[in-house]
Amino acid sequence: MILLCGIPSEAPMRLVSEAAARLGIPAVIFNQRQAREIALEYTASPVGPASWNAWKDALMRELFLKTLHLLEKGEGMGKEFRDRTVQIQAEVMELLRGQIPAPKITACLVSIPSRHYAVYDAREIGRQILMVEKLQEQTVALDGEEKPEEGCEEVTVAARDEPGLFSKISGVLTANHLNILSAEIGTWESGVAVDTFRVQNLIDEPLFDARRWNKVQKDLERVLRGEVSVGSLVESMTSPLFQKFSPSRRETRIRVDNEASDFYTVVEVYTHDRPGLLYRVTQKIFELGLSIAMARISTKVDQVVDVFYVQDLSGGKIEDPEFIEKIGKDLKEDLEKIPIPK
Repeated sequence: MILLCGIPSEAPMRLVSEAAARLGIPAVIFNQRQAREIALEYTASPVGPASWNAWKDALMRELFLKTLHLLEKGEGMGKEFRDRTVQIQAEVMELLRGQIPAPKITACLVSIPSRHYAVYDAREIGRQILMVEKLQEQTVALDGEEKPEEGCEEVTVAARDEPGLFSKISGVLTANHLNILSAEIGTWESGVAVDTFRVQNLIDEPLFDARRWNKVQKDLERVLRGEVSVGSLVESMTSPLFQKFSPSRRETRIRVDNEASDFYTVVEVYTHDRPGLLYRVTQKIFELGLSIAMARISTKVDQVVDVFYVQDLSGGKIEDPEFIEKIGKDLKEDLEKIPIPK
């Protein structure tokens, strides 16, 4: 039987315990991480793959999703989101059949952040799982797609998660003449990060030409292996990019919100766009000893609105009022040092 600690309502608990009983899993679940660990351990246990089948696979994913949602929200999942998630998972299983063993696909699906299912479709998630598989043999996996209808390109990066990873990736993209218009961060429970960027190409050479695309890949590998500093790449490439940007006198505003989320401190950045901006913001957040769990990056004309969900390195919200004030002050001072195009 499943026991969800801290969940008072019996009705949603019954949904979870019924799914667990059908799988024959006795467990006591205290938190989200343990829910994921149980799912990963079960799909990789000696009982599979011989006894693993589509029915058990669906039950495991149902159990995981219901349990995780109860622990995160304290209530049953909305039917629309649950149906969408189950449909996407089934499509991913079908898309990857024959390419990856079914238990391994399931392990990935339960490791993916739940919000992934609201952002990506089955094709995109399947592609990300294939990228993550490559990390067994390489430092970073890179994939890209042209988005002509949106006037940009999409770049997806998969790598083993580490402190400051998002900042390093942002810096490498900037150093390769790419302006980041938006970004989605995805940190999986398996310890990998899958980040997707919409970028604007700032030079004439197409991004996906073999020479240039290979350079982006090599730069990412060198930075993540510690062979070169991302700061040195950005400093050597930023100045020539300014000619693409128009002068702006919009005031930089930083808002630190500790009430919007139960689990994260929310940092909002409002400023004018210029090369290297996202790298400078994320690098400063890293220097402040904060970890970025989620981010919403958006650019409208020359106005940037970046929202970061951060925690301290112990995984908690920022509670010290003086430190909250310091976050806003240091970020604003750092951004005001970035030269404005003349």
